[in-house]
Amino acid sequence: MRKGLVFSLLLISLLCMADPVSAQLNVRTQLGYGISNSSILGTEIDQVAEWSTLVTTTYSYEDLLFGAMYHGAHGLKEGRLGRSTMQLSANYQAVNEEALRVYGGLGYQLLGVRIKHPDVENNDNLKFSGRGFVGQAVVEIDIAENFRAQATITGTPWFKWDYSQGGITDSNIDKGSSFNYQVDMAYDFNPEYGIQLGLMGGSYGIPKFEFQHNPMEQTNGSFTGISAGVVWRF
Repeated sequence: MRKGLVFSLLLISLLCMADPVSAQLNVRTQLGYGISNSSILGTEIDQVAEWSTLVTTTYSYEDLLFGAMYHGAHGLKEGRLGRSTMQLSANYQAVNEEALRVYGGLGYQLLGVRIKHPDVENNDNLKFSGRGFVGQAVVEIDIAENFRAQATITGTPWFKWDYSQGGITDSNIDKGSSFNYQVDMAYDFNPEYGIQLGLMGGSYGIPKFEFQHNPMEQTNGSFTGISAGVVWRF
């Protein structure tokens, strides 16, 4: 959570130096609940319920849309399964109609997957750390006065992964994947704040690799859930 807030604060500090004309800063905080499915090093894990926190900051200036995001998820079942995602992004407005805006751009994402489960590697603490550039698309639709929808999709098939176990980290892993989506419906009570309901989900994939000369099977996971929170607008 602390790293995510640092990402957001850094972006806000840089962007607030810009000319405020035609600029808008949005900060969203949401709590979520959902489920995840995983196959960890070839071992299938039962479906796990999880709760999550989501902090998103966007800054629009003329035809540009900048963003910072932190998403942390924590499993609620036996063992300890969790994820943390941080991302910075920059997008350019490709479509600007009366009630429709479409942006496309790039981001840089950090993804950590934390694992401690009795069926995996003798219940040892494991961690996968991913990083890389992602493509991003953002669609905003004005449905009615003070009521709008937004969809954000990010993904890449060329994510770089590291694996850590017992204090040893191995980077000898081929490129994997990362994909995320967020669909929100927001209602503004006034120009300063509103509420937001959303559907979020995603997946990640890590190919087979060798760790300390031992073959390790592929790892993949997917998740989906709902979220609710508050929007502040500056």
